[in-house]
Amino acid sequence: MTAIEELKRDPLAFLRHYALALDMPLWDPKPPHLLSDGTVRVTLRDDSDGYTPHRPRNRVGLGQLMAKFGGDSERSKATKRFTVKWASAGDAQALHCYIAPYILNSGRVKTLGTKADIMFTAEMSGCSFAVGSPSSTGAQSVMHTNASDSGQISLQQQSTDQHTMAGNALGQGTIFEPSHYRNSDKERATVMGIRKGYGWRFYAQRFVMTTEAGLGVMDVVRIG
Repeated sequence: MTAIEELKRDPLAFLRHYALALDMPLWDPKPPHLLSDGTVRVTLRDDSDGYTPHRPRNRVGLGQLMAKFGGDSERSKATKRFTVKWASAGDAQALHCYIAPYILNSGRVKTLGTKADIMFTAEMSGCSFAVGSPSSTGAQSVMHTNASDSGQISLQQQSTDQHTMAGNALGQGTIFEPSHYRNSDKERATVMGIRKGYGWRFYAQRFVMTTEAGLGVMDVVRIG
């Protein structure tokens, strides 16, 4: 099974097992790559070389009990790193997805509907990700907000300004902000949206960038 087939089969399991990033040309897609239905066609590139990604071991039963009393080395394992990138026109395995755009010192609302089952957005190192209330049709609006200029004052000011930006655009909803994933400047997050049945759910893969290990996956948490 190819990586893109594995992602299609179970997106949440893929996020838990592999480090994932969105390629920079996809951070704010425009036509013709951005299709009329609001989706883009993507595939995966294996970028494991040059990194040493690790993820928590998924243990059950006796293995889980042994890990409880073992060292840190027993609780993680090496994994792969994949980058979501444009799919070529002739790629029959391409995945249709939504992209919540990343815009420096700004943000733009993206409405997720039923034309795709997965949403990606750019890696976050200080940004916030906001989720609006779902509509009666199952559509849901999201927003990747960035206030980097405020971050020159403090991370708290950046978070406050991003919170205000999201609130003005989406009203009440759920906001995944720096305090939820960042305790140091090495900690980052990758957010994925997954459509299940009638509605959307959102998850964040929190990880740490280190010069020694390259990339260490920390965990996956649900947003909201």
